[in-house]
Amino acid sequence: MNYRNLNLYSGKIRLVILLIPLLLIVPIGDILAQESDTITSKKTTELPKVNPSPSGIFISPMLGLVFPIKNFKENSKSALNYGIKLEFASLKLYPFTFGVSYDHSSHSGSEELKSQYYLNSMTTKIDAFSFNIDFIVNKYLKSNFTIPFLTFDFKYSMIKRTIDPDINIPNINKSDEIFTFSAGVGITLYIFDIISYYQFAKDYPTFGFKTRFHFPLLKF
Repeated sequence: MNYRNLNLYSGKIRLVILLIPLLLIVPIGDILAQESDTITSKKTTELPKVNPSPSGIFISPMLGLVFPIKNFKENSKSALNYGIKLEFASLKLYPFTFGVSYDHSSHSGSEELKSQYYLNSMTTKIDAFSFNIDFIVNKYLKSNFTIPFLTFDFKYSMIKRTIDPDINIPNINKSDEIFTFSAGVGITLYIFDIISYYQFAKDYPTFGFKTRFHFPLLKF
């Protein structure tokens, strides 16, 4: 049965796709033993039972681009954003999946700001830890080829700025710790996610794109 047929039979395709690698983990020794019994005694062996409500923990590397907007755009440039996420998926919790993540970005100072204050360089580094909720829209909006979802992040961000030469600039904090919230939309293609999102933050609002890859760690 291909994934398109799975989607026609169930609105739970994204979780099914995520959990398929876990369901297919069968010890090689058991397979060889079954083959040996078939050759020698021709006994009928029972297939392993499939968990009707599979669950699993996945690791998801992330990579993307983040663009400062509003007042943050006036002092910083766009930057690469990378990180890693641990997520929990279960058919019992459908259409939700939950996760925790860490991500990092490093923004160079804008040319206008460096020219205004005669700076050699300025770098804004942001390390963020977040709790994530994904809502799988396929439960209500059927899609045969992609799996749309909404994503929400509740973040604790630590900001550190390095300025050369080391001077004080009005409205530019050299260090900061804030709580932020981001919301976005994405689509899943097998184990691959593409996401666009907006981050609500007082002095550091951003808009970005990122990708995620899902790899199974544990099943239960």
